[in-house]
Amino acid sequence: LSNLISSNEVVVNSKANLTWRLVDMNGRNLGNGRMQAGVNRIQTGTLSSGMYLLQVSDGEITTTERLVKR
Repeated sequence: LSNLISSNEVVVNSKANLTWRLVDMNGRNLGNGRMQAGVNRIQTGTLSSGMYLLQVSDGEITTTERLVKR
């Protein structure tokens, strides 16, 4: 997972089936879904330039990554 979004998608290589949620810095939910084990693509084409948070969860543990869209 790269923290810089330079195209219209974020590519995530997941080792397990997980859920994800994309939020802006104000906490507004911009999208969510499920990832399967392997390569997953999250579309970001409608996002404005700025910083976002990608939260990934297995149901027990949630990890948050900061993303920057150019």
